[in-house]
Amino acid sequence: MVELRPLHRGERHYGIGFAGDTFNTMVGLARHGICAGYMTMLGSDRFSNEMIALAEREHIDVSAVLRSQKSLPGLYLIANDDSGEREFHYWRQNSSARELLVTRSQLEQVQGFLERFDAVYISGISAAVIGLAAERNFWELIERLKQRGKQLLFDPNYRPQLWPDVATAAAWCERIASYCDWVFPTFADESLLWNLPDEDAVVEHYLDLGVDEVVLKCPGAVAMARRGSEHHRLESQYDGPVIDTTGAGDAFNAGYIAARIQGLGLAAALAAGHEAAARVISVAGAFPPAEGDAYSDG
Repeated sequence: MVELRPLHRGERHYGIGFAGDTFNTMVGLARHGICAGYMTMLGSDRFSNEMIALAEREHIDVSAVLRSQKSLPGLYLIANDDSGEREFHYWRQNSSARELLVTRSQLEQVQGFLERFDAVYISGISAAVIGLAAERNFWELIERLKQRGKQLLFDPNYRPQLWPDVATAAAWCERIASYCDWVFPTFADESLLWNLPDEDAVVEHYLDLGVDEVVLKCPGAVAMARRGSEHHRLESQYDGPVIDTTGAGDAFNAGYIAARIQGLGLAAALAAGHEAAARVISVAGAFPPAEGDAYSDG
């Protein structure tokens, strides 16, 4: 998506960037040295071209991204309070991403690209934006990937405005999670989805759905991970400035996943996730510009 981020807190002057929850995580993975690719549908406009160029600079494989001749990418604006906590305002009802998977040809193209990778990462935002518009093809894709032995990773990332109602969102998240190996929920989101008493109950809920590894982001910069009988809980040690919390959870997921891929255990992966999130919240926007790169100021 096109990102409008405040150049200075309290002022209505915005810089232009490009971001999105799953894309932010792929940027993080690529910066950790993990081979990452990204599949979506963009437009044929200047900003879509710049998104492709950004992904290529980040060494993300976007060779199979589909392009629409009639739609533009979505747009969101970040507003921050005095503590750096973000609020999003979206314009994406007719975004090009909503055209992905609507045809059988697109289903085959998406599957062909994703099969190049060992693991596939999706989010509740992906499901709401893409799945609701192409429900049959979405579920067929998930089932095919599972049948082919792909590891499925899922961040529920519940955004109420994207769903017709909470019951629909909950049903979709439960069904997706039932296919997944690793799940990365956030307690603040989960408390809106489920009538569960505490953080441990959220973890147990996903384990009961058949998830192997649950990584829960909790209030107070705390995260917990559970796999089988192994259970760790860790608070972030970051004590620097909080400029913008946009993308913090996405960066955390990337740091954790990269650490696990590189052979680290749950506790070390939680620490890596916190370190990655700390780098993001210390700057404006969903992820820091790469060295030699910068956001546009208009």
